Amino acid sequence: MTQTTAPTATPADPYVAMAAPIRAAFTAAMAPYTNGEAAAPAGLTGILMEAVTAAEPTAELIGMLCQLLTSAAPDADTLSIMHRAMGAALGLGTGPGRPPRTVATAPRPAATGTGGGTRPGSIGARILEVFAASPGAQFTVTELAHELGNGTGATGAAISGLINRGELAMTSEHPRRYAAPAAAPTTAADTTPAESTEDAPEAA
Repeated sequence: MTQTTAPTATPADPYVAMAAPIRAAFTAAMAPYTNGEAAAPAGLTGILMEAVTAAEPTAELIGMLCQLLTSAAPDADTLSIMHRAMGAALGLGTGPGRPPRTVATAPRPAATGTGGGTRPGSIGARILEVFAASPGAQFTVTELAHELGNGTGATGAAISGLINRGELAMTSEHPRRYAAPAAAPTTAADTTPAESTEDAPEAA
């Protein structure tokens, strides 16, 4: 007599069961911000950027990001991001066994005044306003992102542009902190007074 074995049931994927209600709740929570009815709270953009970074780079995702960048108002931050993305897409980055490319560039003109070289209203200009309001203060990328209500990715890109233009300086690497150039610590010069070369008056 031949015995028949019942097929083993495949366990249900818990993520599939969780996806529908979480997606529905997520869509409802984002509705006021996607419809323009409310301003996004601090940190929300950073969380969404983490999701984009973790997502599989499908053609649909790349297309949505391209449309987002090309429809945004042009400024130093968005143009810098598009420039780096073009380099990555064309394979112009430094890879294994490929020496970095050296490009001769003309020296940048010195920035004049608060926000010099930075488009008014851009993330970079708003970062400079934070430093101008707190003379001598030092901030991390996360602290500035929370202060401005922007994502850490966009804030970090703006900081890189400001450093390249000499409008900000890194004051610490662990953690990375930044300050206005005038507030950045400098090596103290030797302040030991020079010995007097004059002879002491002779005793009478």
